[in-house]
Amino acid sequence: MLKKLFITLFFTFFVFLANSQEFADTIFSQKVKSVKFFSGENQLNYPILVLNSDSYLQLRFDILQDQPVNLQYSFIHCNWDWTDRDIMEDEFLDGYYINDILDYNQSFNTNVSYVNYKITFPNQNVRFLLSGNYIIKVFLASNPDSVLFQKRFFVVENNVSISANVHQSSIAQYRSCCQEVDFSFDFGNLNLDQPWNYTKAAIYQNFRFNKVRFLDQPKFYQGSQMIYDYELENMFLGGNEFRSFNTSEFRFKSGKVYKTKFLDSIYYCFLLPDNKNFAHVSYQDDNGNFVIYAKPANDIWSEADYVYVNFQLLSKDPIPGGDVYVIGAFSNWKILPENKLSYDPKLKSYVGNILLKQGIYDYQYIFVPDQGEPTLRYTEGNFYQTRNDYLILVYYQQQAPYYDRIIGYRLVRMR
Repeated sequence: MLKKLFITLFFTFFVFLANSQEFADTIFSQKVKSVKFFSGENQLNYPILVLNSDSYLQLRFDILQDQPVNLQYSFIHCNWDWTDRDIMEDEFLDGYYINDILDYNQSFNTNVSYVNYKITFPNQNVRFLLSGNYIIKVFLASNPDSVLFQKRFFVVENNVSISANVHQSSIAQYRSCCQEVDFSFDFGNLNLDQPWNYTKAAIYQNFRFNKVRFLDQPKFYQGSQMIYDYELENMFLGGNEFRSFNTSEFRFKSGKVYKTKFLDSIYYCFLLPDNKNFAHVSYQDDNGNFVIYAKPANDIWSEADYVYVNFQLLSKDPIPGGDVYVIGAFSNWKILPENKLSYDPKLKSYVGNILLKQGIYDYQYIFVPDQGEPTLRYTEGNFYQTRNDYLILVYYQQQAPYYDRIIGYRLVRMR
C-alpha cells in the first residue's frame, strides 16, 4: 500500500506535447526514468550506428508504474545542427515508420514498481538507408503527439580516415583551463562535388549536446586533404574528472556510499561529503556516464531497485547569487529542479536527495547563477589535463536527396 501511495503521490503521469521543431534530448514525462541508449551490449558505448554493418543500438528505459502501457516509436532525420530536415520517411528508412514496443518486463522484487522497456534496432521492421543525425521518439500508442521522450543518435559511414590531436589550448590566457581539438581528413577517392564548400564538421565533448562546436568549413585545404586547425573555434573548457558512486548492493558499503537506510518503504544511500575541487583531480572516470547494475540479480534491468541518493557538498558559506545542482548523463545533462541542492547552515553544506536506479554513476556539482550561464568554476574547476572524450563527425551536404551525410567519424580522448 505504501509503495502504491508513493508512486501515486510523487510520480503522477504527465505527458506533454513535444515541439516538433525542438530536436533535442528531452524527457517530457515525469514517469520516465533511467533512459540508457548505447550501441551493442556495453552501456558505456555511445549511440553511434555504422550504416550497412552488423552494429545495433539498444534503448532501455523505465516507466514508474505497476502495469505496462502500449508504446510506439518513430524516427526523424535531422540536419547536421539538429534543425528540421524536410525529407520523407521512405527516403531514409526501409520498413515501417511507426513501430510497437513489444519487449518489456515488470520490475521484480523491488520497493518501487516500474516497467522496463527495450528497443533494439535495426530490426526486421526498420533499417536505415541514409547516414546523418537522427531522433528517436517514444510515444503513447496511436497518438504520436503524446511524446514521452526523444533521444539523439548518429548513423555514420566510415569513408574517410580522420587524424586528430587533442591538446592544451594554444591561446595563452586559456592554457590552464581549456583543450583544443585539431583534426584533418582526406576524402581520397570519394566522388564529392566541391567538398571544400559542402563539407562541415562537428565536435562533441563527452557526447554532450550542450558541449559542441559546429565548424562550417575547414580552415584550409590541400588537394583532397581538409584541415581543421583552429584555435578558438575548436576549444573547450576542460572541466574536471567526474566524481562517482556505486549503489549496486545494499548489504555492503561500496565506494562513496558510507551508510544505507531503509525508510518509508525505500532505500536511502548516503554519500561521503564532497569538497569543492580547486585543483585537477587525477583518477579514472566514465566521463559523466552511468551504468545500471545490481547484485545479486538475474536481470539487472528489471531487478535493480530505485533508491534515494543523498548528496552533500561542503561549503563554509552559501555561494552568493545562485544555486547548486547535481548533473551527469543520468540527468540528461539538464539542470533539473529535482536535482537542486539546498544549503544547510548547520551542516555547512549543500544537501539533497535524488531518486536513481541502482548502478554506478558519475556526477558533478554545477553552480547556476541567477543571471548568466551554469559554471563549474565554484564547484569543480576547469583544467586542461582532464581526460575528456571528443567525438568528431565529418558531414557532406549530399544532393538528391538533399541531406547532411556523415562520411566519417572518430572518437578521441585527451590524455
